[in-house]
Parts: sequence; C-alpha cells; structure tokens
Amino acid sequence: MGIILYAMLFGNLPFQGNGKKNILESICERNINFPPKIYSTLSSECKDLMNNLLAVNPIERLNINDVLSHPWLTGEKLYILLLILSSYYYFIILLKNYQRRR
Repeated sequence: MGIILYAMLFGNLPFQGNGKKNILESICERNINFPPKIYSTLSSECKDLMNNLLAVNPIERLNINDVLSHPWLTGEKLYILLLILSSYYYFIILLKNYQRRR
C-alpha cells in the first residue's frame, strides 16, 4: 500500500534502479527519493502514513486496521482515497482489456 500511495502522490515508484538487483537493493536499504517540491507540500500525517507503510521490516508496517484509523485517512479523506483507488483499479482493467484486443 505504501508503494501505491507513493505513486499516487509523486507519479512514479519509490524504488529506482537499473535491473531487478539494483531495485531490490534500493528496497532493502530503503533508498527512497522523495521529490522535495511535492514532499514539502504534504501534511505531517500524510508523511507519517507513507513512512510507516514503506517500512523495510514487514512487522513494523501498519496493518489495514491501523491504516484505516490513521489520522490522515479519517472521514472524507478515506472516501476520496477509496474512490481514487477504485478508479485506478478500473483503469488498469480497461487498459489490460485494450491491450488484449490489439
């Protein structure tokens, strides 16, 4: 979920590298590039949620109950995020169907 949130906020993936090995190293080292222009505009609650979702150790990551009760996702924000995620999922399905027809 942290990778999806990062992609929604920054428009790319958090872990970069040349090839699978370099990307895996970036993940293990938590080598994440937060573009300063965008990162500086995020609320502290948003940054906290993203950092807790991108924890290297899976045990340290938030579970779904913690995510849904996180201050950044209370009330209207949760509804909007779910709407965006469902739209994204629907878009991916449409894209896959389009690619199959080609």
